[in-house]
Parts: sequence; C-alpha cells; structure tokens
Amino acid sequence: MLQLLDRALQFLSDNADIESCSRANRYLLVRIIIDLRSKNTDLSATTILTDSLIDLANHQILAYPYKDVPTCWRRLLTDASLAMGCCLLMKLDSVRGTPEIGWTVEEEIWMKIIRVLDLAIVVAGSPGAGRREVINDVVDMAQQKLTELRQTHTQTTSVPRESTNPTKLSSSSIQKPQKRPRFHILDSLPASELPSFPPPTPPEKIPTIIRNIPRPTPIPSLLSFLSHINALHPTPLIISEGVIAHWPAFHPPRNWSDPSYLLSIASDRVVPVEIGSRYTDDVWTQRMMRFGDFVNQYVLKGEDNHERKETDTNSPLASSTPPPPQPIAYLAQHDLLSQIPRLRDDIAVPDYCYLSPEPAPPEYPSPPATPDGVITNAWFGPHGTVSPLHHDPYHNLLAQVVGRKFVRLYAPREGENLYPFEGMMGNTSQVDVENPDYTRFPAFVSAEYVECILSAGEMLYIPPKWWHYVRSLDASFSVSFWF
Repeated sequence: MLQLLDRALQFLSDNADIESCSRANRYLLVRIIIDLRSKNTDLSATTILTDSLIDLANHQILAYPYKDVPTCWRRLLTDASLAMGCCLLMKLDSVRGTPEIGWTVEEEIWMKIIRVLDLAIVVAGSPGAGRREVINDVVDMAQQKLTELRQTHTQTTSVPRESTNPTKLSSSSIQKPQKRPRFHILDSLPASELPSFPPPTPPEKIPTIIRNIPRPTPIPSLLSFLSHINALHPTPLIISEGVIAHWPAFHPPRNWSDPSYLLSIASDRVVPVEIGSRYTDDVWTQRMMRFGDFVNQYVLKGEDNHERKETDTNSPLASSTPPPPQPIAYLAQHDLLSQIPRLRDDIAVPDYCYLSPEPAPPEYPSPPATPDGVITNAWFGPHGTVSPLHHDPYHNLLAQVVGRKFVRLYAPREGENLYPFEGMMGNTSQVDVENPDYTRFPAFVSAEYVECILSAGEMLYIPPKWWHYVRSLDASFSVSFWF
C-alpha cells in the first residue's frame, strides 16, 4: 500500500500544466503534495484543502460543455482526486490494527477511495501521464481489500444490510464515520449462493421477425468483410459462428452471465447509470452509483420487485393505490472496460475493427481518435432497456455477451420518414418504434426496415448513419465497437 502511495505522490509532482488554468491552484496542489510527503502533516487540514480543490475543479468543469472543458481543469480534478486518495490511504494506515477501531471504519475508507478515484475517471477522464495506471492499481487493490474484508466478517453478519449510495466525499466524513457503512448481502455471499439473472423472456413474448438481417455462412473473411463495409451502400449483417466464443467473458470462472463474478471484481466501483425508460423521455436522468447497487437493485431485483407488486395488488390487504413501478435503469454507452481493466481482459477487440475502411464522405466524422482507432462501450441492464431509434457516425460491431436484444434498423435514405428531432438530438427519431403514433408521424408506416433477435455470442454490424432501435429481451450485457 505504501508503495502505491509513493507512486501516486511521484506522479502528482508533475503538475505544471495545471498552471494554465490558475497559478494559485497549482500552488495549493504543490502545498498538498509537500504536506502528504511530511510524516508530521496535519492530515485533517490537508484533507480539507484537497476537498476544496475537488469542489473547485468540479465547478469549473460544469461551466463548460463537456467537449470544451479545458484539459487543465480535468487535470486538476484528477490530481486533486488522486491526492484525496493519498489522504485516505494515510488515514487507513493510521487506523488499521487499532483495537478500538471497528472493521467497518476500514471498509468505509476503502469505499471512499474507490468513489473519489472513479469519479476522476468518469468525470475528468484522468488525463496526465501515469495517472490512469496508478488510479487503476489503487482502485483494484481497494476492491480486493473490500472483498477480503467482507468475507472475513461474513460469519458475524447476522442480518442482511441494505445498499447505500455514498454521499459526496468531504473532510468531515473522513474524520468520523456518521453511521455504520452498509452493503448489500449479495456482495459478500459465496458464489454458490448468489442468484442468477432473471429467467429469459418466454418465446410467446419475443417479437416475430419478418424482415431478417442476413447471417452469412461461413462467416466473412477479413477481406470479404472489408469489401462489404467499403460498398457504396453497406448493409447490416450478423456474424454468428463463434467469432467471439473464445472470450473469457463466455466461460467460467469469468463468465459475465454469472452476477457473482461481476460483483466480485466491480461491486464498489462507481458508474454512471441512466434512470428512465429512454433518454428521450422528460423524466430521464443520470445517476452515479455503486455497480453493486445497480446490479442488486435493478438487474437482479427488477423482475422480482415487478412480480411482487403484481401479487400484492391482488391481495386483500393490498392498498387501493398500488406503489408506482420501479423505474428502469441502464448502464449505457459507458467505457466500463477502460474504467475496469479486469473486465476489459475478458474480451478482445474483433479483428474486423482493425481493417481500414475507405475514407468516409465529408459529412462523416474522421475515424475515432483513440490509440487503436476503436471506441468501446458497455451496455448492461435488465430486461426492457431501450435505446430509441437513432444513428451513429461510425462503423459499429455490437457484440452480445449476455441475453438477447431485439434490433430494428432503417437505412439512411429513410431519414425523412423517421421524424428526427431538431437541434442537438437530430440523430434521434421522435417515433416510438414499437408503438408508433401514425397520426403524428404518418410517413413512418412506409419506412422500410430490417430486424433481428441478437443472441449471446453473436455480433451485429451496423453501418454508419443507419438508424437503429434496440430493446433488451432479457437481462443483457453488450459491448459495442465503433471503428
């Protein structure tokens, strides 16, 4: 642990580019680093100062559209968060082994370390040489320590404890825990006792596919796939014969269809979750929450809660006004695999993504400006998550790892029949694909489409600018590769 602390402090010493936003902020950061290197530092005062820098950086980042945030403010949030992680590691070192300090204090500190550093990844992108690597190492260590800590004390836990949504990190919360930190009992159960994802949707509730997307046999070679995507008007196709079957994500002990595995490596990680049926709804919002809370409350328990509410409504003791249904939640279009490298190690970027498509028309964006030319996103949620009809600017391979999805696609030429929103959401249709209002959108009835049920182990190629609507039929985990 102390070696990681030294590594973090070493990287924090390289902070000159923060000065482009404010010399005073860089001075405060330097002062924090000096204090942390001192064995006689007042950790309470250093924590307060560090927390103020985190607040300042967050405030400045929110003042800009995200794509326009100056790098110096993202660097400040990253470095201040890493400094806070150092404060917490030092706090942890001072309380460990103290008889009067309970194990839950240590648990709370580890959870705060994960939260503050995950926010640096998700909000700031953790720019700066070496920052992401040391953050990954610290957070991975923290998650392992939490798992070990909870397993050690599971036998003394007699009552299941609810999950908690950690509040904003502050100096006061570090000095004296306000209450016993709690986690869902599923977080610490042996894998053999953890429930599976809810059962799949029965056949009678699966949409009937009329206009099928081609499934070429044998699967396309690299050259034939390149020829296909370079066509004047490339079309969707499904690659279904074992191209991704070798991924560890399909096999024990790293099978993503096993929630105990996902919880064991990511339970306390903090992730952005969409709350609401679809992002076009007025009540849609986003929330930062523990991965374990998301899995336990929405993915594992969503179906159970729904069934219980239906049963309770028919009970003679039921209230005349049944409780509202729990909103659906979706971990959507998030680079989860970069945030949690242990999950990234469970998959491999398909070779198809490394082909070189011919230059796109001027109205298309340049290929992704990532080190490998690929943008990877995770899509994880319960049955019933929906991505409204929309189009994206890149070639896309959508790999299905867990569950099934219903996908309908429309060619770019159908755009006028799909009634896109105006302004910033011009790539999204106003039409509810499975329940269209033909009075408002009469031309939609004539829009031609193709569709499929995408099953685990299959990949769907979606050409640039093709409109697509996606609904999960089961608890589902997908990975998209834009290239």
